[in-house]
Amino acid sequence: MEARLFQPEDLLQLRPQNSQLLDIPEDKRLEYGWQLTEGSAFTIWDETPEGVRPIFCGGAHRRHAHYAMLWGLFSIYRPKVPAHLTRSTRKFVSRLRERRVEAQASADNAAACGWVRLIGLTEEARLRGAMPDGTDMVIFVKKGMD
Repeated sequence: MEARLFQPEDLLQLRPQNSQLLDIPEDKRLEYGWQLTEGSAFTIWDETPEGVRPIFCGGAHRRHAHYAMLWGLFSIYRPKVPAHLTRSTRKFVSRLRERRVEAQASADNAAACGWVRLIGLTEEARLRGAMPDGTDMVIFVKKGMD
């Protein structure tokens, strides 16, 4: 595995897990990719059945000086998140200095909600019907925020 700075085109090569297909629609990936460069982001590359491809793209999208939104897309080729990626991401999150650091996940995706907790966030709120498929969205914030 190799970590590289995120490039918008990385989203075109990543094959998202089925649970994330609606998060960033395929025809909008490059456009979203350019927006997500407003902050810190990285891509993890590894060998897949299709050759070396991104298995994870993620980072902190800075909405303004005091607010960062975490984002991440996982490859179908890594249904289980490697432990060192979780540790690295937890360290990345711990170093963010914005007053508000948040992430969003589908309440129906127990694996995503569990991973967000593992990287250092805690549940703040639940928005009924806010996900693209009409399910509930869970808002998480970095632990220890005032």
